[in-house]
Amino acid sequence: MAPLPDSRATRPGPRRRLRRGLAAGLATTVLGTLAAVLPAAAAHAAPARLVYVTNLRGNSVTAYDPATRTAVATVPVGTFPEGVAVSPDGARAYVANDGSDSVSVIDTASNTVTATVPVGRQPGPVAVSPDGAHAYVGRTWAASSARAPAAWT
Repeated sequence: MAPLPDSRATRPGPRRRLRRGLAAGLATTVLGTLAAVLPAAAAHAAPARLVYVTNLRGNSVTAYDPATRTAVATVPVGTFPEGVAVSPDGARAYVANDGSDSVSVIDTASNTVTATVPVGRQPGPVAVSPDGAHAYVGRTWAASSARAPAAWT
């Protein structure tokens, strides 16, 4: 008689699932925090490329020109900015502010904050839909909340 398969061998336990989830969330946050690249010029001209990087302790986002390796602008945002994503048309950058439970919306043409959207506790990674109609905000840790990640148009 063959032994019965161990159910733990085919399905990870709660600790492994938690570790995998935390690792995936951390990777998304780190990749989102490192930079978001967008065209900074009008579509009819050869677009200059800017890189937006969050300054966690500086409560700001810095726009860099990688061609000249210089900072173009530093934009004050909420506290502890962690993630940044840019709309497909390059018109807006969305910054998740972990310390102030909000997302700052940056107009990339003027490099100013045009809106601050409250999204709930500990926002983390940010993503923009391919059509630019929605921005999605992940929650770094939402075990105490039954609410889903925020989305707006």
